[in-house]
Amino acid sequence: TILKIDPEWSINSGGTLLTVTGTNLATVREPRIRAKYGGVERENSCLVYNDTTMVCRAPSVDNPTRSPPELGER
Repeated sequence: TILKIDPEWSINSGGTLLTVTGTNLATVREPRIRAKYGGVERENSCLVYNDTTMVCRAPSVDNPTRSPPELGER
């Protein structure tokens, strides 16, 4: 059971280390984290430290076909 993910944010290019806390995490065979944005799904492997803690690197959700919101349509 996942109880918390810290931090609760990342950046579009991914790479943020996320600490996942919960119960029975050591029983997960292939721990992974997934992110889906604009119909594109990406995933990364996680490293289980013990039954209550694992660390995952946030996947990239970059979408090269979409312009950054700060540029917008003018």
